[in-house]
Amino acid sequence: KLAHFEVDTKSPTSEIDVEPDVSEENWNTNPPLISLSSNHPDTTITYKWGNDDFAPYTGPFIAIEGENILYWRSTDQAGNQEDVRSRTFKVDTIDPHLNYIVYPPEPNGLDGWYTTTPQISLTSVDAAAIYYAFGNTQLQPYLGPLEAPEGETTLRITCTDQAGNAAEEIRLRFKVDTIEPEVFGYFDGLVYTPENSSVWVNLPPILSIEGSENNMNINYSING
Repeated sequence: KLAHFEVDTKSPTSEIDVEPDVSEENWNTNPPLISLSSNHPDTTITYKWGNDDFAPYTGPFIAIEGENILYWRSTDQAGNQEDVRSRTFKVDTIDPHLNYIVYPPEPNGLDGWYTTTPQISLTSVDAAAIYYAFGNTQLQPYLGPLEAPEGETTLRITCTDQAGNAAEEIRLRFKVDTIEPEVFGYFDGLVYTPENSSVWVNLPPILSIEGSENNMNINYSING
């Protein structure tokens, strides 16, 4: 009488294929597709993310968002099991969000003008760096609250996260005039100022009035 034995003491092995294949140290801004396989016949593969339970591998899957460790192993028909293998995936497909606060929150002058210098604070909970620029100047790192300069200008702000994702650039328009205007009057060759307002003149009383700024509205009265 013959006895038939099937002996399998060799543990199976598996392979992982990642597309695109980015090193574990770097971030993926596009989620990679992961495929698991084994050349050993009649082998099943199970996998899990982090502390989850192992689940059967049924086909390629997408790496999940964030920094996570993938564990997997293969088991043959005899019950031989491969040592658990692992690989870290860092996936960030979401652009960071940028917040800003302006004080005063609204223009405190006429026609959208600020008569006090507005301060701008920038924050982000998911950005690695925040950048700003006034006008067409080059973006530079944000280190603390900003002050809008005199005149009309545009503040450009953006931020980037650790994976290199960039927030859409935000543009804030400011009109700032904190300098009080001055008025000058001319009697021919005499320049009128508040300091010489009581000086008597022997010229025809033809007064020309000018302001220290463009587009000024000048009001006047005679004898109060």
